[in-house]
Amino acid sequence: MSNRKRILKQGVVILSALAVAFLGVILYTPLPDGMEQPWNLRLYYAKSKLAIITGELCGLFGYRSIHISRYLLDSILLTHGTSINNPYLDVKNVTLDGIPARIYKPKDKHDYLPCFIFIHGGGFVYSIDSYDGVAAKIAQDTNMTVIAVEYRLIPEFPYPAALNDVYRATRFILQNAISLGIDPLKVSIGGDSAGGNTAAAVALKLRDDNIQPKLLGQVLIYPVLQACDLYTPSNLLGTRYLFDGRAFAAEMAVMALGIPDRFRDFIAKGNYSSPELTKKCKRFVNYNYLPHQLIPHGYKRTDITSDPAHEDAKYLEEKYSDPYFVPLMSEILSNLPQTLVVTTQLDHLRDDGIIYHKRLLKAGVKSDWRHLPDSFHGVLTMIGDGGFDAGLTMIDHITTFLKQISFES
Repeated sequence: MSNRKRILKQGVVILSALAVAFLGVILYTPLPDGMEQPWNLRLYYAKSKLAIITGELCGLFGYRSIHISRYLLDSILLTHGTSINNPYLDVKNVTLDGIPARIYKPKDKHDYLPCFIFIHGGGFVYSIDSYDGVAAKIAQDTNMTVIAVEYRLIPEFPYPAALNDVYRATRFILQNAISLGIDPLKVSIGGDSAGGNTAAAVALKLRDDNIQPKLLGQVLIYPVLQACDLYTPSNLLGTRYLFDGRAFAAEMAVMALGIPDRFRDFIAKGNYSSPELTKKCKRFVNYNYLPHQLIPHGYKRTDITSDPAHEDAKYLEEKYSDPYFVPLMSEILSNLPQTLVVTTQLDHLRDDGIIYHKRLLKAGVKSDWRHLPDSFHGVLTMIGDGGFDAGLTMIDHITTFLKQISFES
């Protein structure tokens, strides 16, 4: 065999090995014991990885990587179920005080119905189309009007754009409920992940601004609630099995706050917290509220404090203490709507939701907590063919809560 053929053969072998290794990394994700439908879950994570990698590769050729990833994830990953041709609902796109929204209303219902304002998740980068099936199912299963609000997205519109949009739309709904066919005393708000963050923040702001009528309830599905502690037990669990939580939080912070790229490494290394932020974090993100079984044996809290004179640390202290950006940092949680918090086991954010629930109870707010021990962050949208039973279980928790507070109050 000539040297040329030998080199070519070796090259093919090496490339094949690399391709197999790449596919192995993409297709296989280690999971903790007890996860529902583990291979289906690995396929879900594989599609997530491929969409993100494709976006990053397109970024090398001058495209905005987040736009490519957003399109792919919206198209092939998150959308399960749809409101199209739903025989039980009237669905229409509207604007509420200038904010785009989609209204799902049960057909042949002419009374003033309870209303659930749904704020979609997806890291502040995906659209309401990803949650169309979820919003439709909630409306159908509750016989309530559901209004999905489409807020401005990052990175094009950093904080507080989403908060302002949802607040504006929610206030409009509360104060114009009758003209919308809604009972003004039976309006609730909720969302998942980034949507849960915004729903919680809007509930805080409506309370602080003494807006009337008041919200009846809030539903927080694995919500984003704090950014001062990236070493919680659930964050370390997620980092062990899924991805580096600190690196992801750093990327999200740069986009969500519209801050310079230098903050990415600063946050990812974990030493960004000023002494004052560390002190606040210990108070508000208090591990004593966590069930004992969710704290690994031998686990110790990690607090890494930055130089108090560091200007970037001072900036992050202000942002990471803002309760409208990170609701768990609110000093006062009293006088908030009756709450449902739903968490999942395989989730960097699990502990934040649990702590928020316990702090609400301590503040005198009626709050329920539901936990899915065999499921993962993102399952809410996985309700169609090839989806997960836990997605339907989660929607059942939501609809049961909404019907209870809306029709039995």
